[in-house]
Amino acid sequence: MQAYNDFPQPEHENSPVYLRIQNDLRAGIHSGAYKPGDILPSETELAKRYRTTRATVAHAMQGLVFEGLIKRRQGVGTFVARPAVATDVVTSRLGIFEHDMLLTGQKVFYRLLEFSSTPGTPAIRGHLKLPPDEPVHELRRLRLVQGAPLGIEIRYMASRLALRLSQSELGQVPLQDIFEGRLTIVLTHINNTVYTATAGPYIAKHLNLPKNSPVLVREHTQFNDETPVVWGKTFYREEYQIRYTTVAGQMK
Repeated sequence: MQAYNDFPQPEHENSPVYLRIQNDLRAGIHSGAYKPGDILPSETELAKRYRTTRATVAHAMQGLVFEGLIKRRQGVGTFVARPAVATDVVTSRLGIFEHDMLLTGQKVFYRLLEFSSTPGTPAIRGHLKLPPDEPVHELRRLRLVQGAPLGIEIRYMASRLALRLSQSELGQVPLQDIFEGRLTIVLTHINNTVYTATAGPYIAKHLNLPKNSPVLVREHTQFNDETPVVWGKTFYREEYQIRYTTVAGQMK
């Protein structure tokens, strides 16, 4: 890694110190001297190097946080942020995460974590509108983009549907494509709820995050007409973004 003091200094040495700190760090990030996930010098180190106060360094850092270039973790340090990964949601069409990623030139790969029968809580059965004696299956897959984990999808479905799926295709193909392609089950609409949460041990481990890190949760039910087919949640690292578009004729 390039040494911090090797970074070029700005042309105007009389510019405010906090701007010089920002410019140097920004240049290091853009040049690749500091890569996504790398830890940056501490406030104390930077204060010594620039002969300034920690308050000035904190002010500089906050500007880079606002730009989305760095992330600060209490008690751990300041890290270079991973580049944002975004998909577009248009309410007039059914969106599929994997297809949306392909439009950006990025392909999604999977790591199958679990695919087995589960007792199925009353809440799960309620979302799927299943009777108490209907067997239920659980699917857990890790989503990888550019070789790095971005999200974990946890899905529930009736076992009569799950047993028609193969583990080989679950390791390669979007669930919606399997249902609509091979099983000819057309998904007519999806009900989505998006909210934030903190990562527990399981989610944090698989997404390579510190415990209690913020994650974006996308909970949804996929329907064939009025029949729920799949219900579940996807937990995303914080660099995932959803861009939301509403068609004028659908605004209320």
